[in-house]
Amino acid sequence: MRFFDFFALTVLVAVPILWCRSRLPQLNREPPITDRQAVTIGCVVALLLSGFYVYRYVLYR
Repeated sequence: MRFFDFFALTVLVAVPILWCRSRLPQLNREPPITDRQAVTIGCVVALLLSGFYVYRYVLYR
């Protein structure tokens, strides 16, 4: 893997977690989303995005 691939994977993992952690608890929802739940949702999104990226990398290598 090239440097760009490591950088892209880092961004694909970090951004969804940070975004979900900062935005999801602010939703007016009952019951409210806790920080832990928001991080878990962010991890699932990050896992899907990074898995798709690695799958595409292996497929088109």
